[in-house]
Amino acid sequence: MLDNMPDLEREVEDGLGQEIGEECGEKYGRVERVYIDTATQRVFIKFTDQISALKAVSELQGRVFNGNTITPKYYNSDAFDKGVYTK
Repeated sequence: MLDNMPDLEREVEDGLGQEIGEECGEKYGRVERVYIDTATQRVFIKFTDQISALKAVSELQGRVFNGNTITPKYYNSDAFDKGVYTK
Protein backbone atom coordinates (compact mmCIF):
# COMPACT_ATOMS: atom_id res chain seq x y z
CA MET A 1 0.00 0.00 0.00
CA LEU A 2 2.88 2.37 0.69
CA ASP A 3 5.18 1.57 -2.22
CA ASN A 4 6.21 4.58 -4.29
CA MET A 5 6.25 6.96 -1.33
CA PRO A 6 9.72 8.50 -1.57
CA ASP A 7 9.81 9.77 2.02
CA LEU A 8 7.57 7.44 3.99
CA GLU A 9 9.10 8.39 7.33
CA ARG A 10 8.21 12.03 6.70
CA GLU A 11 4.65 11.06 5.70
CA VAL A 12 4.33 9.15 8.98
CA GLU A 13 5.65 12.15 10.92
CA ASP A 14 3.11 14.35 9.14
CA GLY A 15 0.20 12.20 10.31
CA LEU A 16 -0.32 9.48 7.71
CA GLY A 17 -1.28 7.00 10.42
CA GLN A 18 -3.86 9.37 11.82
CA GLU A 19 -5.35 9.92 8.35
CA ILE A 20 -5.59 6.19 7.76
CA GLY A 21 -7.12 5.62 11.18
CA GLU A 22 -9.70 8.37 10.73
CA GLU A 23 -10.76 7.17 7.29
CA CYS A 24 -11.01 3.55 8.41
CA GLY A 25 -12.88 4.61 11.53
CA GLU A 26 -15.45 6.52 9.49
CA LYS A 27 -15.97 3.72 6.98
CA TYR A 28 -15.54 0.47 8.88
CA GLY A 29 -15.79 1.02 12.62
CA ARG A 30 -13.85 2.29 15.58
CA VAL A 31 -10.07 2.05 15.25
CA GLU A 32 -8.07 1.38 18.39
CA ARG A 33 -4.58 1.89 16.98
CA VAL A 34 -2.62 2.22 13.74
CA TYR A 35 1.01 1.25 13.29
CA ILE A 36 3.02 1.88 10.13
CA ASP A 37 6.13 -0.23 9.72
CA THR A 38 8.31 1.99 7.54
CA ALA A 39 10.89 -0.75 6.99
CA THR A 40 8.41 -3.19 5.42
CA GLN A 41 5.96 -0.50 4.23
CA ARG A 42 3.07 -2.29 5.91
CA VAL A 43 0.15 -0.76 7.76
CA PHE A 44 -1.37 -2.46 10.80
CA ILE A 45 -4.80 -1.33 11.98
CA LYS A 46 -6.42 -2.61 15.15
CA PHE A 47 -10.17 -2.21 15.35
CA THR A 48 -12.11 -2.35 18.60
CA ASP A 49 -14.18 -5.28 17.36
CA GLN A 50 -13.93 -8.14 14.88
CA ILE A 51 -16.95 -7.03 12.83
CA SER A 52 -15.17 -3.78 11.93
CA ALA A 53 -12.02 -5.67 11.00
CA LEU A 54 -14.01 -8.07 8.84
CA LYS A 55 -15.73 -5.18 7.07
CA ALA A 56 -12.40 -3.40 6.49
CA VAL A 57 -10.68 -6.48 5.04
CA SER A 58 -13.64 -7.16 2.78
CA GLU A 59 -14.04 -3.61 1.51
CA LEU A 60 -10.36 -2.69 1.23
CA GLN A 61 -9.52 -5.75 -0.88
CA GLY A 62 -8.42 -4.52 -4.30
CA ARG A 63 -8.75 -0.83 -3.48
CA VAL A 64 -5.96 1.35 -4.85
CA PHE A 65 -3.97 3.74 -2.64
CA ASN A 66 -1.14 5.82 -4.09
CA GLY A 67 -1.12 3.61 -7.19
CA ASN A 68 -0.84 0.42 -5.12
CA THR A 69 -3.47 -2.27 -4.81
CA ILE A 70 -4.33 -2.96 -1.18
CA THR A 71 -4.18 -6.59 -0.06
CA PRO A 72 -5.52 -6.62 3.51
CA LYS A 73 -5.01 -9.58 5.81
CA TYR A 74 -5.90 -10.43 9.37
CA TYR A 75 -3.06 -10.22 11.86
CA ASN A 76 -2.73 -11.82 15.25
CA SER A 77 -3.95 -9.29 17.82
CA ASP A 78 -1.66 -10.66 20.54
CA ALA A 79 1.37 -10.12 18.30
CA PHE A 80 0.12 -6.63 17.46
CA ASP A 81 -0.29 -5.79 21.15
CA LYS A 82 3.26 -7.04 21.85
CA GLY A 83 4.70 -4.93 19.01
CA VAL A 84 5.66 -7.92 16.87
CA TYR A 85 5.14 -6.90 13.24
CA THR A 86 6.52 -9.77 11.19
CA LYS A 87 5.06 -11.38 8.10
